[in-house]
Amino acid sequence: MVRTWILNTISKDLVNAYLYASSSRDLWLELEARYGECDGTLLYKLQREISSISQGNMSVTSYYTKLKQLWDELLCLMPPAMCSCGLCICGCNKIKAEQNDASQLMQFLMGLNDSYDNIRSQILVLEPLPLVNKAYSMVLRVERQRMVNSEYSDIGEGSAMKAYEQRYSAPNIGSRQFMRRKGPIDKRNLLCEHCNKTGHNKENCFRLHGFPDWYKELHESRRKHGSAGRAYAATSGEGSGLDKPGNSDANNTLMSELLEALRMVQHKVPQDPINVHFAQVDEMAGPEN
Repeated sequence: MVRTWILNTISKDLVNAYLYASSSRDLWLELEARYGECDGTLLYKLQREISSISQGNMSVTSYYTKLKQLWDELLCLMPPAMCSCGLCICGCNKIKAEQNDASQLMQFLMGLNDSYDNIRSQILVLEPLPLVNKAYSMVLRVERQRMVNSEYSDIGEGSAMKAYEQRYSAPNIGSRQFMRRKGPIDKRNLLCEHCNKTGHNKENCFRLHGFPDWYKELHESRRKHGSAGRAYAATSGEGSGLDKPGNSDANNTLMSELLEALRMVQHKVPQDPINVHFAQVDEMAGPEN
């Protein structure tokens, strides 16, 4: 039975060389003679992996398991020298075991991520220093606590986002009107039901509600400056007359007229004035009789 167990642990590529061993002891001695010796290359490889290993993206459990595997393999290849006579009273075996435990503890703590600085500092100030198994248990509890906090945080953020979406995405008209920003009104799309002219609606029709004083003064001023008024109408309709060098006199007259009209509007329009663009005054009022 022992012989069968040993054969099952050997690689399939090598097991054929040991099938005809006479006994389990002979099989074990032959394996020990071939693979029991330790060379410098293997020791260098193990020591380098142990000194350079770090947690990285691994969990605490995966990191500790990999590190312990390297420790066990190194212990098999190079076991520490221990007193076996039974007569030693100086306690050297205990001292060596404590030194080995402290070395493993430091290797484990050095490879942890920086996010475990707090628990690492707490372990290092303990007196006496705990075994590496105890330190692993303490770090593992911190990792589990973080996982629980992260899960509850994700649930809370998801609930808040869902409530926000339900509040502002509800199919009610009031919410949509509240969230919608009002843009500028295009007066070209307005049509007065009273005078059938575009540029204004029935509520702002001068022919229906009466002409304000500032409009009458503006209309009278435009009559006095007939040529300038026609130039203003042309520039308002075409939008290119102001850029021509030959219209400097008309432009100066037009600017003076606009400034005068603006002063009259500021002084004579009431607290809640009707907002009317000068270029569309004629459309709102229609021709005077």
